[in-house]
Amino acid sequence: MNPKQLCLTMLWHLKMCRENVLSKPKSSRDAAQYNITVKLQTISFPLRGDVDIAESAVALDGLYLEFISVIIRNNKKVVGAAINCNGRALGFTSDRTRNNINIVRAAVENNGLALEFASSKIRDNPNVVQIAVEQNGLALEFASAGLRSDVDLVRTAIKSDRRAAQFSSVSGNII
Repeated sequence: MNPKQLCLTMLWHLKMCRENVLSKPKSSRDAAQYNITVKLQTISFPLRGDVDIAESAVALDGLYLEFISVIIRNNKKVVGAAINCNGRALGFTSDRTRNNINIVRAAVENNGLALEFASSKIRDNPNVVQIAVEQNGLALEFASAGLRSDVDLVRTAIKSDRRAAQFSSVSGNII
């Protein structure tokens, strides 16, 4: 078995282990997740640059994008797989990716809090911010100052999560 096949087999086993771990108590899950992350970090650097391995890893947990070669972090297929798994994987992508409206839209559809990692230009896009606050009202914290004072957007955020009111720039009762 060559190193790539071995690595893909290891990732498959990690996936099976992770699925088994999800049925365990939280302390056991945390320990197992730590072990899975440590094993992923042991993948040799050249293999971290392999698209197939990267895609398999981020399909397990989008946040594993952190351990993938920087060059591969711009690969649309790998980024797409990571963001579909966990929108907050956007935090491990390049500035160019964080400024791509389609990728950011997909990330905030998965997890509204991914708006934190979007470019300032996209944080000022009412359509993207609307999607983010519908998914998680607390995403209002990461919207541009101008959008945090948009009454309709703030209402949507508060409807999603009442705690979003603390991030609003709107004065008075808007509910």
